[in-house]
Amino acid sequence: MLPTSIPILLVDDRPENLLSLEELLCNREYELVKAKCGVEALRLTLKQDFALILMDVQMPEMDGFETAELMRANLKTRHIPIIFVTAGMKDLQFQFKGYDAGAVDYLAKPIEPLFLQSKVRIFAELYKQRHELELNKRELENINVLLAHARDASEAANKAKGSFLANMSHEIRTPMNAIIGMTHLALQTKLTPKQRDYLNKVNFAADSLLGIINDILDFSKIEAGRLEMERTDFFLDDVLKKLVSIISPQLQAKKLEFLIDISSELSNSLLGDPLRVEQILLNLLSNAVKFTTSGEILLSVQLVAQKENIVSIRFLVRDTGIGMTEEEQSRLFTPFTQADTSTTRKYGGTGLGLAICRQLVMMMGGGDIHVESIPCVGSEFSFTVDFVMSNLQPERAVIPSNDVRGKRVLVIDDSTLSCEIFSIQLSSLKFSVTTVENATDGVSELIKADSSVPFDLVIIDWVMPDIDGFDAARMIKNHPSIRHKPKIIITTGYGTEDTPERVLHDGLNGYLCKPVSLSQLFDSIMGALGVGAPISDNIRAVTDTVDLLSIRGGTVLLVEDNEFNQQVASELLLSAGLCVDIAVNGQDALERLSAKSFDLVLMDVQMPVMDGFEATRRIRSKPEFDHLPVIAVTAHAMSSDSERCFEAGMNDYISKPIDPEILFKMMIKWISPRTEGGSKNATPVSGTGKTVDNDKTPSLPPSLPGINIEKGLQFCNCNPLLYLKMLHKFRDTKRNESEDVTNLLAEGDREEALRRVHGMKSMSGTLGAADLSDASRHLEDAILKGMDDQLPQLLKNYTVSLTEVIEGLTSAFRESETLADDSSIEVIDDARRERLLELLECLVSALDTDMVQAIKIAGEFGNELRSTALKHKNDEIQRYLASFDVDAVHQLLRELSEVLTES
Repeated sequence: MLPTSIPILLVDDRPENLLSLEELLCNREYELVKAKCGVEALRLTLKQDFALILMDVQMPEMDGFETAELMRANLKTRHIPIIFVTAGMKDLQFQFKGYDAGAVDYLAKPIEPLFLQSKVRIFAELYKQRHELELNKRELENINVLLAHARDASEAANKAKGSFLANMSHEIRTPMNAIIGMTHLALQTKLTPKQRDYLNKVNFAADSLLGIINDILDFSKIEAGRLEMERTDFFLDDVLKKLVSIISPQLQAKKLEFLIDISSELSNSLLGDPLRVEQILLNLLSNAVKFTTSGEILLSVQLVAQKENIVSIRFLVRDTGIGMTEEEQSRLFTPFTQADTSTTRKYGGTGLGLAICRQLVMMMGGGDIHVESIPCVGSEFSFTVDFVMSNLQPERAVIPSNDVRGKRVLVIDDSTLSCEIFSIQLSSLKFSVTTVENATDGVSELIKADSSVPFDLVIIDWVMPDIDGFDAARMIKNHPSIRHKPKIIITTGYGTEDTPERVLHDGLNGYLCKPVSLSQLFDSIMGALGVGAPISDNIRAVTDTVDLLSIRGGTVLLVEDNEFNQQVASELLLSAGLCVDIAVNGQDALERLSAKSFDLVLMDVQMPVMDGFEATRRIRSKPEFDHLPVIAVTAHAMSSDSERCFEAGMNDYISKPIDPEILFKMMIKWISPRTEGGSKNATPVSGTGKTVDNDKTPSLPPSLPGINIEKGLQFCNCNPLLYLKMLHKFRDTKRNESEDVTNLLAEGDREEALRRVHGMKSMSGTLGAADLSDASRHLEDAILKGMDDQLPQLLKNYTVSLTEVIEGLTSAFRESETLADDSSIEVIDDARRERLLELLECLVSALDTDMVQAIKIAGEFGNELRSTALKHKNDEIQRYLASFDVDAVHQLLRELSEVLTES
């Protein structure tokens, strides 16, 4: 039963503070319980489960930190979220202590009412969701019991019963989709470890249960003759990519290598039933993973025969698992049985999967599934299906340019099968391939080739006996006999979240997770070789006298603590074809420099932890950095500031706001020209890497109060999209900045206030808000020089200028959005009507079988509706989908179908 009220515990030793909190949270939905000390709070939490605890930090006898630590130590209370309420945040160590004690957040006194209420509302919702999930869990357990009984009785089920179950598909799958969807959404929220553990287990159980339900429903449909095969155009690559994404977590958990071998002669565009192909292969692969503890799993897709536009394709799944005897194989395809009862107990499953797969293969005209197996060696399942070749055209072809064809590639992998697959793929891409099975042989091959025709690229497997991939890469990079250093890509069957960071740390050129598709391999190689990174038209517009192609691919370490400035500077550098790594302070920069080499350091001067001057002095103290250019980025423009930069060892400086043309010329001046680079005829792209389309350039407001748009555009490299992004970000994140600075000064935190004002000076200057930048500069000087008598007036000027800019942005964007809404109604022509009806049919089908796919299709459907008179229907569809009300969505789609058919 769901709770009728949300219990919230208020802990404070001062009655007036408790009363204040009680008044702010006056809500009939909340049950507010008060405690005057930590001991009383502990006693109450042992008696009652609370949705949230709002606790004062400073209390006599036992302060908030001690109380929180004791709560976290108790199994009964450790899940309750705690928000500390304090009169002063003090320093970072104070905050860290609170988080170590178990707090989820801080609220500073005086408390902003709306801020407090919104925070409490979030945890109240989480509390209700937790109770709902507990109810769902009990429901799932009951369903599991019912399904167990259903499985026991299913052997005796007749076709009438099968027909009934087939008709129940929608009714059974819909609540399961809701359970899985709500669990997924809950896992995206803030949770205690215990709550996350519960939800992960619910999610796993729900997925398993849905798999069982789907098997039973499919089997009953087959028995009732109600299962029909679709005929639709599809890309085989898309099916395989989806399989990889589904099966990869299971493979990684068991440290198994997964390889895909696809015939290079095979057409990627086919006509058939992709969902059923995926279902068969997923079942075979899942079984292979389930019964394999070590080794590798291979999925082979080969062309058997082709007659006109009909292709016969053989699918094979081979594992190195437990294998089977001939007797066990004879029982393999019998419904509701597995090889033996001990297997069922150890590995689980209904025994329906292979029986269904066999029926599906037969229905697709593929004959039977063949199995070959040897106990303790492994198993091999295969089947052949005929498809019609489709006319679908891929978005892009995987064709290497002439300047990379014939380049030499060395593959180092201890798996013979993996070497064979890479060899076939690379040969199809017109590379010259050599394969070896250990790092020692690989180094020997590189040394031998160095004096004749060196290798351009090395692809190394991470996990190998004796010497792993990263150690082998270091050997290659540091070996004195290998003078022509090749690009290096690491491959792995089970990468982790920190794999990209490790690749970057070791200065490698990329990594690939197995199984590797041809397109993934192609993209990774092109990236490693520096091909296809064209330069923006915007850069050419302001730097027609500067040749940026000569430094394309150069590496820049951007040292900047302000997120706003990070985005502007990094996008400018990326649009110039440079590679950018970001450090948030001087100490971070030193650590990154010790791990990786850079062509140039772009160093902000004023930063926390370690400023730019100190960081540069430490860089210059190390001989290996003697020739590393360090460019200061400073919001100060006085001659004394530039002298201080040079004294610290910086080579040059650039003032904020950064002028793109000056920045690019400085890059040319200090980065040595590179011998590698792409074609000068490369297609222009914007800073985001998308092709420039002048017809779709975002429109800016005609004017903005307090902002010189022309000047701001110049600082954003004449890129309207980037400039608009910056304006929106400024409006959304800086509206309370003057209030924050005022409070910081009142609390005596001059250092943080100075940092905030300094950041505002450079940010507003970049946007072209000259008055606000000047007001920030004057306020910064007064804080620095201790001119407290001038602070009230300067704070007032600062607030007035900031308010003008924020209100102007708010008004302008509101008007532009309203205008867009009023002028965007488009007529639904025949082509759009046909597209809408096609998407509507797909959405109706997906609603009962695959909620994730349904949400994706609904997004496409909404994009088509958004600019028409029916756009309000999209909002209703999205709202019902968010609450998993499938019946309501079906009703809306029926209404839309009638409207579109009649119009």
